[in-house]
Amino acid sequence: MLIKCFWICLNKKAFVSFSFMFLIALCFTYPTVYASENYKVLLFDETVTVLDSRTVQVSLNYRFMALLRPGYYFDTWYLPINTAYAYGITVEDEYGALPFNISVSGNWTQLAIGLRRRVFANESYFLRIGYFAADRIISRGPERNLRMWTVTDRVYKENVTLTVKLPKGFGVVKYEPPFLSYVEGAGGAVLHGQMSGVSADEQYWLDVEFADTESWYNVTCYYTFVNKGSATEYSPEFEVPGPLSIEGQEIMQVSYKPTPVSTFYDESGNLRVKFRISSVGPGQSATVAVSYLVRLSLRPTVNDSFNGGLGDIPPEYLRYTSADKYWEVDDATIRSLSRSLTEGENSVLNKVRAIYDYVINNIEYDDAKFQLILSGQNPGRYGAVRTLNLGRGVCEDISDLFIALCRASGIPAIGVNGLVYIGDGVALRGEVAHVWVRVYIPGYGWLDVDPTWKLFGRLEGRHIAEALMKESSEPKYVSWLAYQPFQCDVKYALDFLAVEVFRPDLSVSAIYDDEVPVGSSFGFRLNLINYGNGTAYTTSVTISVPGCLRLLNMSSYLFDRIYGYESRYLSLVFNAVSSGNASIEVMVRYQVDGGEVTRSFSYRVVVQKVLTSLTCSVSPREIIEGGTVKVSGSISPALSGKGVTLTYIRPDGSKLTRTIMTGMDGSFSDSLQPDVRGLWSVYASWEGDADHEGASSPSVQFNVKAKVFTVISCSVSSREIFEGETVRVTGVISPAVSGVVVTLTYTRPDGRIFTRTVKTGSDGSFSDSYQPDISGLWSVYASWEGDAEYEGAESQPVQFNVSVKPSEEEETAEEEETVPTTGGSRCLIATATYGSELQPQVQFLRNFRDNVVLRTFAGSAFMELFNSWYYSWSPPVAASIAPNPAFKAVMQVVLRPLLEILSLSAATFSFLSFNCEFAIIVAGLVASALIGLVYFTPPAALILIAVARMRKRWILPKSVRLKILMIPWAVSVALMVLGEVTAVYPLMMFATGAFVLLTIAVVVGAVSLRIAAFFLRKRVP
Repeated sequence: MLIKCFWICLNKKAFVSFSFMFLIALCFTYPTVYASENYKVLLFDETVTVLDSRTVQVSLNYRFMALLRPGYYFDTWYLPINTAYAYGITVEDEYGALPFNISVSGNWTQLAIGLRRRVFANESYFLRIGYFAADRIISRGPERNLRMWTVTDRVYKENVTLTVKLPKGFGVVKYEPPFLSYVEGAGGAVLHGQMSGVSADEQYWLDVEFADTESWYNVTCYYTFVNKGSATEYSPEFEVPGPLSIEGQEIMQVSYKPTPVSTFYDESGNLRVKFRISSVGPGQSATVAVSYLVRLSLRPTVNDSFNGGLGDIPPEYLRYTSADKYWEVDDATIRSLSRSLTEGENSVLNKVRAIYDYVINNIEYDDAKFQLILSGQNPGRYGAVRTLNLGRGVCEDISDLFIALCRASGIPAIGVNGLVYIGDGVALRGEVAHVWVRVYIPGYGWLDVDPTWKLFGRLEGRHIAEALMKESSEPKYVSWLAYQPFQCDVKYALDFLAVEVFRPDLSVSAIYDDEVPVGSSFGFRLNLINYGNGTAYTTSVTISVPGCLRLLNMSSYLFDRIYGYESRYLSLVFNAVSSGNASIEVMVRYQVDGGEVTRSFSYRVVVQKVLTSLTCSVSPREIIEGGTVKVSGSISPALSGKGVTLTYIRPDGSKLTRTIMTGMDGSFSDSLQPDVRGLWSVYASWEGDADHEGASSPSVQFNVKAKVFTVISCSVSSREIFEGETVRVTGVISPAVSGVVVTLTYTRPDGRIFTRTVKTGSDGSFSDSYQPDISGLWSVYASWEGDAEYEGAESQPVQFNVSVKPSEEEETAEEEETVPTTGGSRCLIATATYGSELQPQVQFLRNFRDNVVLRTFAGSAFMELFNSWYYSWSPPVAASIAPNPAFKAVMQVVLRPLLEILSLSAATFSFLSFNCEFAIIVAGLVASALIGLVYFTPPAALILIAVARMRKRWILPKSVRLKILMIPWAVSVALMVLGEVTAVYPLMMFATGAFVLLTIAVVVGAVSLRIAAFFLRKRVP
């Protein structure tokens, strides 16, 4: 019993270790091992290689360990072969061939082998026995069946492994047992079968059905139409099916007799051929024939990698899931069965497999019905439901059930009508010869399934499709169409052309550089390899050359024959004459038994353009607004007369393009006067030409700076002078600009204008003395045009009065009166912030002031008071803002709320414009309140919060104290009313100023107090 357990546990990987353990156990169990108690372990792999249609080559690789008494060895072996079909036996060990004698003992072939030496206990040894076996392949037309088996040694074996190798040109159709692994590669197919735990003397078998990857047939269909009428002669028209090309089926060399009148395709894509016969009398017949050559190819193997679900099915295929007369998809029994079979599966392929397994295991072939069909009777078509209930049917019935079950699960399925080659004729009875199924698998396409013949995924090279049933389950004249009184008799002639395995398979490959530059030459080695074991006769090779290449050799070659597994090659040379993407087309024609084979091969070549590069530079890299930059560069390699595009990118992102032609040396240059300030960039590019690639240069930046903003002031030595006295006009440009011309524009009392010019000193100041020649009110203002670095400026007009000098008798104690300055004042800070008086923001402020505020009495009074305060400090501030971009950006943010507030005030004024004085006061109230809320409330609230937290107690003023401010505010309102009534200008100035300041104070105090109380969680007392 211990020894039996040892053999059960033994396997290849544990061979040595288990043997050692067995010896130890044996020593403890049996004190002596006698000669009659010899044991051995015999493990082997069997490999079968198909040689031709009747012969295979078998190789058995034996590994074993002998457990013997010292000095004994085995010299007799029992092999699982039968000398009835085995011949050419060879035996060799690791040193070479060994002599042997053969005798038969029951099911065993006994070999007495002359060993080179003794095999001692615990020693491993290796033998290789090879032989040829005949009659292990049964040929059935294009299908071939291999049954191979082996018998284990006289002991239990852990594993038995068999391998089948099929050469190129064969593909496996099906195999049993199902636990085999199957790999199909470029060199052929390989199957591995393995069974674990095989008892002693047990026969282990393996069945493989395989077929040619290509099967060729000559097919001729004869349709004989007989006039069964008794008196009338007809000139009939007949329709018959034409040959059909689908996946795995290629139609060639089609001919018709007689010539058809027309051909067309029906709604399912089937070819229909129409004939017209001139005259057929009673009892006479007319025959039409359709002949063609068909090549059947094994479809690609389907495996679990095609795991798409129902959601992966394209919508256009869902039309093939509907019900029809014989496909009762909506039947409750069909739907319930389909759901029970497929609901546990996710992939469409596994759902189809489940339906296939059910049909082939539960539906029997109805031989009785088939015999009725053979006898000329028509027992009728069952359809899916009746077939399911009966549990039997012929091919069309079984296919109907399979299609209905697939469609009920949402899987597209269609029927196929066709012929089946059976070795010496065609199975064809009635209107439909044979019916099988096609189902749609996502990622794979239409998969062939013949549930009648139990073929899944691959047909074995016998099925020739004639028509597809897609839209309807009814044949609808699939075979033929003729009108009464004609009847049709159909006969077929089918010749299988590829009955031998010796067949050529010519392929072409090329060795070459697929990317070459213009103007170069390159080699092109063309290899012709016959992967088949047959000879390709009269092989012609034709090379088609694209326009961008020139072949320096011949373009056609002829080989008398290329034997199986033989290679030929052609060495060609091409010149690349122009750039472009092209393909070298190679066409190969060769003769085989049954016709000519034509194959085309395409080899892509990219003839590359010459690479170019562009440089681009700018000088100078920084200019003042109004200046000019020079952009220059060159193309490398040097190309003259090429258009280079310079793309200038403005600071706002907009683009300006200019095209410049290159000179003889490939250089280019351009001058540009930028129209806006800021950071510009420019790059050069060109599109290339027929032989040169286009290129772009790196982007280069240059800065256009704004002119420095300046402010010019102007004042007079005295506002009141007498005739004959001199007035001195002085001023200064800020920031200081020396040596520039300042124009003083004088306006006489009579309106005439004249100018005088002076130059500034080193500090930017200037002065001019002038003696007025007439009395009256004069005015003067200073201006300068600016230069390349500084922006020009203009001062406010200054007025002075020239009086007639009084006589000595006249009173001279008259008090001097200052004449108020008039004329439009400049918005200095806004102009400096936005860069120009023409900017919309500045224009808005000027328009609001001049066209709204100054047109009212209250507004004019307030503006005179405001200007006195504003112009006392704004010129130097504006001069500081103008040249500083960062300062300007900050000021734009600061002024933005003010612009919005004044816009709201302007709207308020417009709404109340029925009374301008009332409207300007309300607009001022709105502006003052919002200015206080936006600009002064946040800092006031922060100060209150900070002080309260520092002192850790509530120190905020009581809100009642703020209400006291309402008293002076009300007083200021009353004073404005009084000023309006009395038209006293100084009173109105005071009242409007107090009104604005008190409004800001009340709003800031009230709101900031509430904010501080909220954040400190205190109630305002």
